[in-house]
Amino acid sequence: MSSWSEPAEGTRDVRSKAGKTRGLVSDGVATFRGVPYADPPVGPLRFQPPRRRKPWTGTFEATDWGATPLRVQLFADPVIPAEIVQGEDVLNLNIFAPAEATASTGLPVMVWIHGGGYRGGAPTSDWFDGSSFARDGIIVVTISYRLGIDGFSWLEGAPPNRGVSDWLLALEWVQENIAAYGGDPAQVTIAGQSAGAGAVVHLISMPCAKGLFSRACILSGSLSATPLDEAIELAHDFAEALGLRATVESLGHRTPAELQGALLELHPPRLSAFLRGPGALAHGVGPVIDGELIVDHPVETLSELSRDVPVLIGSMADEFIAPGSTEPPLDRSELFEALANWRVPSDGAADYLSAFAPTGPTLGSLISDLAMRAPWLSIIEMRSTVAAQTWAYDFRWRSPVTGVAAHCYEIPFFFAVPSALNVEKWLGTLPAHLVTEFHSAAGSFIKGEDPGWTPAGGVDGPARVFDTVTYTGSLDQRAAPLMLHPAPPFSAAPKKRDSSIMLSEFLSAPRTTAFEPSDDARSSTPLGSGADI
Repeated sequence: MSSWSEPAEGTRDVRSKAGKTRGLVSDGVATFRGVPYADPPVGPLRFQPPRRRKPWTGTFEATDWGATPLRVQLFADPVIPAEIVQGEDVLNLNIFAPAEATASTGLPVMVWIHGGGYRGGAPTSDWFDGSSFARDGIIVVTISYRLGIDGFSWLEGAPPNRGVSDWLLALEWVQENIAAYGGDPAQVTIAGQSAGAGAVVHLISMPCAKGLFSRACILSGSLSATPLDEAIELAHDFAEALGLRATVESLGHRTPAELQGALLELHPPRLSAFLRGPGALAHGVGPVIDGELIVDHPVETLSELSRDVPVLIGSMADEFIAPGSTEPPLDRSELFEALANWRVPSDGAADYLSAFAPTGPTLGSLISDLAMRAPWLSIIEMRSTVAAQTWAYDFRWRSPVTGVAAHCYEIPFFFAVPSALNVEKWLGTLPAHLVTEFHSAAGSFIKGEDPGWTPAGGVDGPARVFDTVTYTGSLDQRAAPLMLHPAPPFSAAPKKRDSSIMLSEFLSAPRTTAFEPSDDARSSTPLGSGADI
């Protein structure tokens, strides 16, 4: 059993600027759940930036999970299980701290942002249990933020990037309150995986986020952002498909659960969606280049704005290659159209395809390289131009259950939770030495120390390879021809869809099951067979 279900040994009260909070103590760790950092985003606040929560009176009982923005599961059988908690107070966070930590302890802090393609996921999964880090002397904070249409879609009458504003306010809350829990606000590392790693990429590239953190961990992150004009077009397409308008007033008549369900029905998380370009999967429900919070594509701003932020960054060797995959190579017309949609120059495409001669890449290998492996190399290379410290790793350990080093598989190693729900199902018994090595490297980095190998200094530099045997080797260069360079745009608009589809019957019926893939494996296999994205 994980520490999630261990009985409490007592309680601990903490008084911070936000108010007095009571958490549970178990096995040397004090856990505070569902602590609000903003007012509930309901009524006139629903599609607005988060409003800072006023200090509460009395004692806030932080013993149960807070409400989650997640209302509809993306997959029927997700790799990362996450509990859906009903309620309106969805902008909350969870804190894991050593039970003996006090306001004078001054421990390093990690703020974790979960993945889910900006439309799914929740911090309630025991894959994100921060207890092991807490026992190592690190305060862990996991945050909730608005998802999908509520968090990211352009709407007339509302500012874009509401979910991004949630990240920023949560980080401000940490700066103002974490010292009371034993943390040092000057030693905050932001970390995330998949879309959470994408959030980290944006935060280190944003002028307005400066000073809210000092280090960053990017686990399988991307380099994508939706141009404003494209976001507007996609928002209108979505609203019209529901017989509505892309306005606060019109979409405000639908609940978050209804909008999440409609988005899932219209745009299920299929791997093949990536063929239409980096913005196609999110369909406008991700960070938007609005010229204010996100002033430009991160490929334009990351190098200069993150030069003083040490980064630990890595990728899974197989990412979106399906377990037991016998997938055939992509049709050549599909392949070249996909490369064009991702703005891959002809010489880069030729160099990339030569590695797969004579057959060509499969859908899974192509999207792994375009969406994850190329951005991984791009960030390393871009940061080397300003001499920024970047430690790179390549996670190549393959699950004995699925035979792949797939998307999300590094998380139980990172958090050191080998007994968490679903870990054995998808990964089998984790090698204890690899759990220790990966978790310890992350912990050392968060503490401001060397994780155990030399910074990369570019794509030709060293990387730590985490496999059955861990060693310092070279970065896998297969995706190097697909690397991004400062020459936007990088987000191709998806093909126009038939917006005449009406979902009134769907929206009026209770949704009890998640999206089930069709028999057409190539066009409708969910990402990573249920992986968080």
